[in-house]
Amino acid sequence: VCTPGQVSKYNLSCTTGAISTGSQNEICNNSGDGYELTPCVSLATPIGDGAGKQYFVSKNGSDSNDGLLTGTGPWLTIQHAAQNLVAGETVNIMSGTYYEPEPVHPSTQSWGIRPKNSGAVNFPITYRVVPGEKVVINQRGEAPCFVLYGKQYIVIDGFELTQCYMGGVWIMSGSGELNSDITVINNHIHHVDAASGTNVGGVKVDRAGNVLVKNNLIHNITVGGDMTNHNAAGIHSYRMWSCLLYTS
Repeated sequence: VCTPGQVSKYNLSCTTGAISTGSQNEICNNSGDGYELTPCVSLATPIGDGAGKQYFVSKNGSDSNDGLLTGTGPWLTIQHAAQNLVAGETVNIMSGTYYEPEPVHPSTQSWGIRPKNSGAVNFPITYRVVPGEKVVINQRGEAPCFVLYGKQYIVIDGFELTQCYMGGVWIMSGSGELNSDITVINNHIHHVDAASGTNVGGVKVDRAGNVLVKNNLIHNITVGGDMTNHNAAGIHSYRMWSCLLYTS
């Protein structure tokens, strides 16, 4: 049902992973089977033996689904994925604007998307946008977009993060929690603000090591709406070590 390098929604036998952008009836090939075909989108990580599970989030999904294209379908929220992924797994986010500031039980504070689990060496947990699609996380100034608290081996790849409170990606310290081996790549982070007297960053790196920040476009980071405030920074750091920060 598919040519090399392609995969349908119901067949995972190809050597290179891809997902169909069409309907559930579509078979993703070029064989002229009578279905209306739309392009396949290749994924960076192959789907198949040896790869961690590939979950999906869609604006048309449901958190009561299993998150799998070969199962009951995508989840609805990134937060649901963040509470369920384990080491080696990936969630692929489909196009849309996501607003997810609500607290994660048992916390009563709005920390935005807050992953529950860490990855492991050679088995990171990856949050990424489906290639070729546009995903915006807009928290309307109510919460950070992503918060990593005491987490290791996490990848955040390809998002537009805007109207985040305090940080687009906040690698947060506190209560002796350490963060390490975090990758933030290929994101567009902008219009991040917080109250006067706070420290704001497009990416905030607090008490963390082995962090890679690369190929991100970061702008309009303010404190109390003031871009000239010295506590506003594209990348704001406190007690970080062995980190790589790239400007392009």
